[in-house]
Amino acid sequence: MGNQQNTQLYRRYIAQLATAYRDRSDIRMFVEMLLTSLAVFLFSVFAIRPTLVTIGGLTTEISEKQDTINTMDTKINNLIAAQDLYTKNNTTLALLDTAVPADPSIAQYIKQIESVASAHSVSVFTLNTNNIPIDTSSQVGGSEQKVTLSITFSGDYSSLLATLKDLESLRRPFLPTTNALSLDESNTNSQLFLSVTGDAPYWPIEVPQNPTQ
Repeated sequence: MGNQQNTQLYRRYIAQLATAYRDRSDIRMFVEMLLTSLAVFLFSVFAIRPTLVTIGGLTTEISEKQDTINTMDTKINNLIAAQDLYTKNNTTLALLDTAVPADPSIAQYIKQIESVASAHSVSVFTLNTNNIPIDTSSQVGGSEQKVTLSITFSGDYSSLLATLKDLESLRRPFLPTTNALSLDESNTNSQLFLSVTGDAPYWPIEVPQNPTQ
């Protein structure tokens, strides 16, 4: 019973609204403006939404690209700084390559030893080498290697000591492990000998492994 009364009440209310809408132009104009505004609003929302989504995506993409540009600028600046540092220290690096070569370079080193002996008027009586690899390409890079030299000089005492001191001060270091003085009096003119055994280091370059292998 109550539902029926409510239904009749709603019907009368709707009928009154319909009559008012039909008879009163101001209400009709207000409703039409309201509906028009609502329609414009809904269409605007659906029309603008894809544009807003696109703008948001573009903004994110621009931000990511700006971050990439900043990262690349940083790397470029670091490379420029590294190149400048390398250029400034190029001479020092060349000396380092001479001091610690990538291979035994024994022939050049023997010439340096002979030059030191000649500077002090000392003779190289004997010179032997050990631990010289035939193929350095098989050596593991990135670790120190050594060539052992056994040298006997002959000369006067002060010249031999000066020679030993200069050997220890060579640009490429000579690291004596043993040294001894001996006197040979078997001939009319006695001879003083200095026997030195030591190591000359070198540092093979580490070859990067091929990741495809």
